[in-house]
Amino acid sequence: GGRLAASLTGHTGRVGGVAASPLEAGVALSASADRTIKVWGLEKGFCARTILCPSTCHAVGFVRDATLIASGHWDGTLRFWDLRSGKGAHEIAGLHAGQATVASSFSGNTVLTSGRDNLLRVVDTRTFEVMHTLAAPNFVVGGPWSIGALSWDESHVAAGSMDGTVFVWDLHKPGASPLRLRLPGPGPHPPITAAAWSPQGLPLVTASKTGVVTFWQGEE
Repeated sequence: GGRLAASLTGHTGRVGGVAASPLEAGVALSASADRTIKVWGLEKGFCARTILCPSTCHAVGFVRDATLIASGHWDGTLRFWDLRSGKGAHEIAGLHAGQATVASSFSGNTVLTSGRDNLLRVVDTRTFEVMHTLAAPNFVVGGPWSIGALSWDESHVAAGSMDGTVFVWDLHKPGASPLRLRLPGPGPHPPITAAAWSPQGLPLVTASKTGVVTFWQGEE
C-alpha cells in the first residue's frame, strides 16, 4: 500500500474538489467552500497561489493545455482563470440554476458541467460555447458535489443519478435516450456521485455516496 506523502493545509472551509495537472508533475488544484481556489506545489507541499472567488467553489479542473483553470460554483456559474496570474479569464453566468460542478475532458478542450437543475452541459473551452445540453426523465443529479465524466474520445458522457442509476449519453446521437445502468441487487440504491472512464473506454467506474465503487463492463 501507499503512504501519506504530504498534507496540504490552508483552506478554512470544506474542500469540494481537487485536480492534478496533466502536464506539470507536482502541480494540483483544490476548491473550497471558503470561496477560494488554491494552486499547490506538491513536491514541497506549499500553496503557490490563492484565487478568490465570488461564490463557493464545488469543483475545479485544468483545461486548454493546463494553462486555464475551470471552476464550478454554487451560484451556477462556470468560471475560467489564468493559471499563472490567477486572474479571471472568462465566465458563463447562469449556466445552471445553482450548484454547478465541472469535470475536464482528457484533451482539455471541453468540460462537462452539472447543476441543481438536473442538466448536463458540454462546453468548448476554446470558444466558451455550449456544445451539448443533456437531460433525461428521472435523471436527478446525485448531490451538490456530484461530477460526471466525458470519455477519452469525448463521444460519451456518464453521470450518476440520485436513485443509483448511471446514465450514459452518446454525443454522436443528439436527442437519443441515454443508456441506463443499474446497480445489482434490490433497491433502494444510494446516489451515484462520481464517474470516470478508462483510457480504453471501458470499464466505466462510478462511486456512490456510501463509498461503493462499481466497475461497469459491456456496451459503451
